[in-house]
Amino acid sequence: MIADLDTPELEELLTRSLAADLSPEGRGRIRARLDAAPERRHGLLARRRRTVVTVGLAAALLVAGTAGAAQIIREWGPVDHPATIAELDAEISAAVADNTLPPGYSYPLAQIRAAAEKDGGRAKNGGTLSVQQHYMCAWTDYWLAANKTGDAQRQAAALSKVEAFPKLMLIVDQRFADDSIRDEIAQVVAGAKAGDAAPVQELWGAACSDAMVVRP
Repeated sequence: MIADLDTPELEELLTRSLAADLSPEGRGRIRARLDAAPERRHGLLARRRRTVVTVGLAAALLVAGTAGAAQIIREWGPVDHPATIAELDAEISAAVADNTLPPGYSYPLAQIRAAAEKDGGRAKNGGTLSVQQHYMCAWTDYWLAANKTGDAQRQAAALSKVEAFPKLMLIVDQRFADDSIRDEIAQVVAGAKAGDAAPVQELWGAACSDAMVVRP
């Protein structure tokens, strides 16, 4: 639990887990976000020490809402699985083509490239994962907006995408997410099917931010 981590341990954990060092302000926002998170999410932080790294919601919980876009955890990354900028650009282009956004939305490509191609942090699949997180956030945002306005047609269109979240590499691949993450996404899918905005809103709060979506 977050209460069991003192400040030096949290500092060391964040520095080891993320490619880029964070500013004191960024670290303060992360600690506040973790302190405010529901109790069941706290276990995700302790599991950051595993060799198999959780990238999806756990990574987003750490860095969503900070100055930059959410970034993947780099223990997977650049040393054992190096990637060139050209390879990451190809991943990003392919993932954008494969993951269509809601009408009028667009990918913040400069932000996605900055997250995936940062010096010292270039890892294979980084481009794909970064695109997929933005994709997931855009459709989550679209579903929530449709639910709020009672737009059944748009909500149904978004539901078909939400139902496919479990198939994303970000979620299904055991190198990047564990069963607790998949359980969280299953709750989101069930909530969206039932018209219950609470678990969908929880996903938005944990994994997304306004900076990650470009709305019409």
